[in-house]
Amino acid sequence: MKSKLIIFIIIILAIIGIYFAVKKSPAQAPTIQEQAQTQSSSLEMTASGMEGMTEEEMVNHEQTSVGAEISKHIVNYTDKGFSPSSLEIKLGETVKFANNSSGGMWVASGPHPSHTAYPEFDPKRNIPSGEIYEFTFTKIGEWKYHNHTKAGMYGTIIVK
Repeated sequence: MKSKLIIFIIIILAIIGIYFAVKKSPAQAPTIQEQAQTQSSSLEMTASGMEGMTEEEMVNHEQTSVGAEISKHIVNYTDKGFSPSSLEIKLGETVKFANNSSGGMWVASGPHPSHTAYPEFDPKRNIPSGEIYEFTFTKIGEWKYHNHTKAGMYGTIIVK
């Protein structure tokens, strides 16, 4: 009788353990702070791969790496919209659109739905939650954009 009770308790504990192992919290998209930490870590890892370089080569390599990281901009997309909603950048700079919303994001230039103002500024697909779309702006101007799947969510990139 006691052995049956012990077996029953073990089975119940195993079921509870399996339940909690399967019921994981959903993965969350990286925040801007986490992305900045990742970029900082990648710069540190780049520095560790400079064995055999002269001091001048190391300085030039570090300046190029740091300059490349600084020139990137991040626009965060949440269920409330794009943040910042307006961003000023220089010609040739890249903007990362981080989808931290609960749904998809399809960043595209105006006007909706034709995207004809800057047709290249369009991934032509939905970007899932937790992913990033990058675009390098090669045209000077004020480029309005929106989430094609939720046209009420919009922003502006000003390229000078």
